Amino acid sequence: MTCLRWIALAAALVVAPRAQANTGSDSWYLHDDQIGAHVIAAAPNGHPLRPRIHANGSDFKAEINERHPIEPNAYREYLDTLVKTLRDSKPRKILIFIHGGMNLPGGALRRSAILGADPTLNEEYYPIFINWNSGPLSTYGEHLFLVRQGQRAPVFGALTSPFYLASDLTRALVRAPVVWVKLLQDQFDPYERRRATFSQESWRYLKQNPGPGHPKNPDLTTTDLQESDKRSRVQLTTNELHSLSLVLKAPAEIILDAIGTGAWEMMLRRSRQLFDSPTRFKEQKPRDRQGINEVVRLARAQPRGEPRTQQELDRIDAQLKGLYEGEGENRAEVSVSTAPRKKRNVDYLVRSDAGAVETFLTRLEQEVGRDPRRKYSITLIGHSMGAIVANEILLRHPRLPVDNIVYLAAACSVKESEDAVIPYLRQNIAAQFYSLSLHPIAEISETFMSPEREHPSVIDYSKATVGLLVPRGSLLQWLDAFFTQPLNLEDRRLGKWSTSISSAGIFPSDVSNRIHLTMFPVGVSNLPQKHGQFASESFPTRFWQKEFWQPNATPEMKAPLPQQQMSMQFH
Repeated sequence: MTCLRWIALAAALVVAPRAQANTGSDSWYLHDDQIGAHVIAAAPNGHPLRPRIHANGSDFKAEINERHPIEPNAYREYLDTLVKTLRDSKPRKILIFIHGGMNLPGGALRRSAILGADPTLNEEYYPIFINWNSGPLSTYGEHLFLVRQGQRAPVFGALTSPFYLASDLTRALVRAPVVWVKLLQDQFDPYERRRATFSQESWRYLKQNPGPGHPKNPDLTTTDLQESDKRSRVQLTTNELHSLSLVLKAPAEIILDAIGTGAWEMMLRRSRQLFDSPTRFKEQKPRDRQGINEVVRLARAQPRGEPRTQQELDRIDAQLKGLYEGEGENRAEVSVSTAPRKKRNVDYLVRSDAGAVETFLTRLEQEVGRDPRRKYSITLIGHSMGAIVANEILLRHPRLPVDNIVYLAAACSVKESEDAVIPYLRQNIAAQFYSLSLHPIAEISETFMSPEREHPSVIDYSKATVGLLVPRGSLLQWLDAFFTQPLNLEDRRLGKWSTSISSAGIFPSDVSNRIHLTMFPVGVSNLPQKHGQFASESFPTRFWQKEFWQPNATPEMKAPLPQQQMSMQFH
């Protein structure tokens, strides 16, 4: 996301009117005493956080303080409360939703509070939202000032930040011609669309005429690309205007490449730390550092190439015992008191803590297996980068009863999904996999602040002029073009229809009939037309309902809920 896009987005958030309840009541969002039973929030380092909701007249404020993580014992109590609420709830179907990249903690929590109170969602599921900070400025700042070669280095990171910034800008300038060629190729080269068209027609034919070698085939959208192109004259004109202004987008593409690559890498880092939270070895308390330094001194005092004596091992073990069981020993006194000491929760090991999501999933796994008579069913939905997190869930917790795996515009690669989804489908024969994508034209031509109404106003067109300076394409388009370096087709983003339909053959015949690939038409205003519209409180699709996932459901079935059925309205 470019600086221009960030500034415009921030301005829009400041001036945008807040959501108001239809009924005038405050039941359209989860309150502070409810939000903890439906949200797992994690800090950038993976540690658990306590989400807060503060009523503010007819509106509310969503707040997550990343500087004050929940202590381990308090987090266990937090999860116990969540599980108890789940156990007492009517639905036995659990929905776990994971948002994607470019999300700020407060905005993601606000979305969770609103969607979590939606009556149509609660009638069918017990919703649980996984919130993590994937904001572009925060992640790029981490890349620039904090992380060096996979480790936190606050002092060294700050000192070297000018060099990293200069390197990012220089790399972007040198790569600019390559980036421009890639973006132009995506805009005008018909090869990718030809591949998608041929693949879609081939799968349709094989599904209608199954042969001995193809007894089962994926379920996919049969409406072809031409029929799915329902753009109006206004939308076609807007697209042509952006094609003519490509030269204006060149500077912003350099900024996007400079900032976006580092931010993407830190987003990936944070998605992994939801499961493994490395301890801060360098940031121990002074008394603990004294004990650690003494262990290191004793170990290094051992003559090179000679075995340790038992006396030397005892001295090291005495220090370690003092660290792990006591208050740490004085350097001049290495003997350990024989008096019993209360054991402490310690984190001296380099990787010793489970992240907030990993701890939650372990607790959920225990609840699911606690009473075999209580049958749970989980629907796992990942939007954009949320699919990367979902893949990790399937790999780490294969015993969870996930019956529906739903990826909305997945930012994971085809290979990553192949490694995670296929083994899970083979293990759980009831599980179904759904991958939803934008139309290829919508993917390539997504523009910032473009007029989307059938009859745009003068104000709509004036706002659209900002978008003329921003590169076209969805986040998935940018990832394939220059944020990542795909070595082959399977390294490209699964959520793009051209890649998804062309790679459908990765699913072997024993699971292929449980694969569902959906493409949304372009030009239909009440269906997702942009990457972020799959799951948004301001564009309220029924992303939790099976009709929304089905490849050949009618547009009426996929459309957002009628305004009168929604718990809130936006102005």
